[in-house]
Amino acid sequence: MLVLLSVSVIAPGTVITNVGVLGYQIETTPYDYMILGQNFTANFHVYNLSDGSPLNNNSINCELHIYDHYGSHIFKDDSLPYILGDGEWEVFIPSNNFSVLGTYSWIVFCNSSSYGGFRSSQFEITPDGYDNTPDTSPSLAVLFFMLFIIIGLFILGFVGKFNRFEIVNLCIRRGCFVVAIMISMYTSTLLLNVMNYANMYILSKEMIFLMTWIGWAGYVAAAYLVIKTLFDIVSLRKKGKENKVYGEVI
Repeated sequence: MLVLLSVSVIAPGTVITNVGVLGYQIETTPYDYMILGQNFTANFHVYNLSDGSPLNNNSINCELHIYDHYGSHIFKDDSLPYILGDGEWEVFIPSNNFSVLGTYSWIVFCNSSSYGGFRSSQFEITPDGYDNTPDTSPSLAVLFFMLFIIIGLFILGFVGKFNRFEIVNLCIRRGCFVVAIMISMYTSTLLLNVMNYANMYILSKEMIFLMTWIGWAGYVAAAYLVIKTLFDIVSLRKKGKENKVYGEVI
């Protein structure tokens, strides 16, 4: 379950636009990632849905609204300027609007006395303007590999038979349990690192608390198995001497 939690991914926001045969179609260049603390100029093109012809500010008015990752309204332009030479709407957005890393959203809508249209989406503010989503695939492959090893060691610890001497079998089986516990503790630490690398900060706090108790439980369990094995060895040796059965191997 913990491994499956670590592969959770937040999907990018879906672009939503107006639908129908009448109205205005708004097109933009893809604003998926922007640089932290940098000015930005947004560009929009508007077309008539009925015939695909481009429109300008002589017939329609366009507005732009931007919201931060807290849902606060950080930018609003009620009348976007139209650049005649470029044939598009352009709006300059100062860098102070993008001073915090995170997910932002925007919506632009245009209308006239007869029709309207809108387009909305999300974008990420990153340090370099690129997608910094970490690739956790190699780490997850290691986690699953470690999981198979742990399961195999526990199975050997329960049903493994390695030698005709019962004491040897006992030592090897208990050793499998101890190694499985140690690897489990290491794997839990690796899982926390993967979650931190994947920016799963909300879960990581609870996981640190949980893994701390699991770690202490692992140390106690390993120490208990070692001590119990020593007592069991002494008990088996004593049993062998008491039986005094010729040819019995313990």
